[in-house]
Amino acid sequence: MKAAKGGDHDAFAELWRRHFKRVSRTVNQITRNPADAEDAVQDTFLKAYSHLHTFNCQAKFSTWLTRIAINSALMILRGRRSHLYTLANSFTDGETWLEWEVQDGRVDIEGTYAKKEASQKLNAAILNLRPPLRHVMQIYQQNDNSMAEIAEIAGLSIPATKSRMLRARRALRQRLTSK
Repeated sequence: MKAAKGGDHDAFAELWRRHFKRVSRTVNQITRNPADAEDAVQDTFLKAYSHLHTFNCQAKFSTWLTRIAINSALMILRGRRSHLYTLANSFTDGETWLEWEVQDGRVDIEGTYAKKEASQKLNAAILNLRPPLRHVMQIYQQNDNSMAEIAEIAGLSIPATKSRMLRARRALRQRLTSK
């Protein structure tokens, strides 16, 4: 980290290699479009590189980078929404505005509904777990942290966290497949 902050390009390239998958996964979940996700990843690393001197090392680098990625993805979505709105409202018919419906061919309504329904079932099953199992699973689900981070947040040892996660997954699998 210090070398990258000092301007070492190879050190920053190593940071890129370490965090590329996490950043890609984050922006893909937000944009749900490969082209927009690619733009957001590039924007994220460009901003991180140009603002690396402002990183104060009080937070984890991955947290700081993820925040940049989220903001980049959201800015791309805002830009796209604003562009479509402007395009749709730029056509007139005399004195009245025409209604233009812009069809997004990338949206899979059935797939989106199925994912939402599966997510609701999973959340309901998590809420039915015993409190110790539910707690570690909720931490994992909300933050997608490593075992060490989950253990730290839950106030448990890493082996205890792994054990609870394993038992929680088994219980969830059993509940979700038996219905």
